[in-house]
Amino acid sequence: MAVCLCVFCLAGIKLKSSVLRVLVVVLLGLGLSAGTGLWWLHRSIVAGPAVIDLSIEPGTSAQNVAQAVADAGAQVNPTLLG
Repeated sequence: MAVCLCVFCLAGIKLKSSVLRVLVVVLLGLGLSAGTGLWWLHRSIVAGPAVIDLSIEPGTSAQNVAQAVADAGAQVNPTLLG
């Protein structure tokens, strides 16, 4: 007859349900975070004028690009965009 020495079997059903509950909460939190991030990435940027004329030099940092977009008239927060 085989004897199970795994942690879950030794601790009993109470530990199994606690671990499962924590796992479900963590997965729901990760899913909510991922969903919020995807929504933020895919939302439209509201621009003041219909067209924004913007040129970026090669090697410009992301923060400077974000500031240039804001300076060109897009209604964005450069800190969050960069």
